[in-house]
Amino acid sequence: MINWNWKKVVLCLVAIGFAVALRWMAVDAGTRSPGATYSQFLNEVRQGKVDMQGGSVNIEIQDTSSGLQRMLLNAIPFLILLGIWLFMMGKLRSCTRIA
Repeated sequence: MINWNWKKVVLCLVAIGFAVALRWMAVDAGTRSPGATYSQFLNEVRQGKVDMQGGSVNIEIQDTSSGLQRMLLNAIPFLILLGIWLFMMGKLRSCTRIA
C-alpha cells in the first residue's frame, strides 16, 4: 500500500522532471543553426546562385512545432499509462479495505 508521503514524493519528482525537460527544450530551441526554407532554396536555384553540377542536394527537414507541443504529444502515452496505473492502484486499495 502506498501512503500519501510517497505519492507526494513521486509527484514532486514528476514535476521536477517536466520542469527540466521544458528548460532543456527551451535551450535546445535557441541553439539551432539558421537554415533556408525550401522556398528560399528554390528561389536561389532559379536565380542561378546554386550550382547543381553534382546532381545531388542535401535537404534537412526540421519539425517546426514548438518544444512544448512536441513534449506534450510525446508525454500523452505515458500520462495515460500513469492514469491507468493510479486507477488500478485505487481499485486495489478499495478491494483490500473490503476484504
